Amino acid sequence: MVSLKLLRRKEDAIRHKTKTASDRNNHKEARRNARRSVAIAQEKTRQELVNELESTAGKKNVYRVAKQMAKSRQDVVEVNCVKDANGKVLVENDQVKEEWRKYTEKLLRFSQPVKK
Repeated sequence: MVSLKLLRRKEDAIRHKTKTASDRNNHKEARRNARRSVAIAQEKTRQELVNELESTAGKKNVYRVAKQMAKSRQDVVEVNCVKDANGKVLVENDQVKEEWRKYTEKLLRFSQPVKK
């Protein structure tokens, strides 16, 4: 776990930061210590995961963990569903595209200036 004292010291250094050289040095040192403690905590977590995966029970879970890691790094590329004007959920691509077309037309219609 990351040392809360180091993070609080960093926050205090930022909060009370002035333009003197000693304050800047204190801030740099607090920032460096906070980064170091975060890196140590991350390495510890990685090492625990490696040890777990190297055990006999963990070898069965390698593919599950790899799948979870890959899924967590994926971007959401497209919208899979949308509600129409009546509140019905549309999931078919053609229906979703048509609903978006109607919606944008409606927006464009209202954004045009009214002729007098």
